[in-house]
Amino acid sequence: MSLLDKATPRVMLPVLNDREREWDSDSAVQRVRNFTNSNDSPTSSYKNAFLYFDREDAENFRGYKLPIADIVDNKMVAIPRAIFAVAGVLRGARGGVNIPEEDKRNVTTKINRYYDIMSDLFDEDMESPLKYKPEYEMEEEEKSFESKIFTCTAELKAYQDEDDEKEMGRFEGYASIFGNKDLGNDIVMEGAFRKSLMRRRPKNVKMLMQHDTKMPIGVYEKIREDENGLKVQGRLALGTQKGKEAYELLKMGALDGLSIGYKADPKKQVYDERKRRRYLKEVDLMEISLVTFPMNPKAQITQVKASDRTIRDWEKFLRDVGDLSRSQSKIASKAVYNSLVDHWDGAKQDNSELVTSMRDVINIISTNKTRS
Repeated sequence: MSLLDKATPRVMLPVLNDREREWDSDSAVQRVRNFTNSNDSPTSSYKNAFLYFDREDAENFRGYKLPIADIVDNKMVAIPRAIFAVAGVLRGARGGVNIPEEDKRNVTTKINRYYDIMSDLFDEDMESPLKYKPEYEMEEEEKSFESKIFTCTAELKAYQDEDDEKEMGRFEGYASIFGNKDLGNDIVMEGAFRKSLMRRRPKNVKMLMQHDTKMPIGVYEKIREDENGLKVQGRLALGTQKGKEAYELLKMGALDGLSIGYKADPKKQVYDERKRRRYLKEVDLMEISLVTFPMNPKAQITQVKASDRTIRDWEKFLRDVGDLSRSQSKIASKAVYNSLVDHWDGAKQDNSELVTSMRDVINIISTNKTRS
């Protein structure tokens, strides 16, 4: 049984797509009791509505604390305002909560995962107030760490809509893939970055070129673990020469790798003598670099590739010929461009049918425009 299972349910509830929904814990808990047939005593599904339950008192309702769920459309879902409230309680609001410190760490991990889910759901960076430790608290832990570089399988996409100022210089992808061996026979295991991400903000993980500490080229805006690996979203400093160069090289595919720089406590790694592999169970992430030659042969960058027409070309065409508004043409141009890129990425595909279809669409729009 893992620590996370000790007093915190394994289940991650779907989060309600309504961050403004009011939260009343008493009425919500009553609805959960009815929904889970727990009017007399807690059932096995009742615990999923809470972030903590006392295993020694699991047969009594008083053993369940930190509720986050309600019943909406006949489903048990996590309520954003309930998650916010629990995060506040763990920081000491309303007198805090009296649970063991070990369990409090597990609850904190769960809360941070919900914040990551809400960031994607609401398309904004919703930073957990529990996620980061002050830098001074990290110093003692890092004294025995060794510094290493691990270059990993990377999937990276650069945004190229230069008319949208907010997207200029941005990219996203994976800086590490779990269970993947590099040429140094190191393998990063799932959960290796969890503690590091709890104490270090994304912008404090440096974005470098080729691991050169004298060449910062931007900042990371989001870094999180998912089931595949370490997913990052960054923004290059286009006001600097190096940042601008990196962005152009990235879009062209000349930069095709990501590499992490980290510190690792030797006591928390496992070495397999027979396979001659080291398994990295816990690392402290220091920097992520854009690199030209990744150590891992599989490390490649997937980016938005250029086509005969850019997004800006399609936007202008749809606005001028299709008679769409500026906002409509921006949305439509991205959809058309991305569809073409996805289709052309299959190198062995026959694209003649797609070309013919697009010509027909263009002719129809042009004809209708002329008639009007």
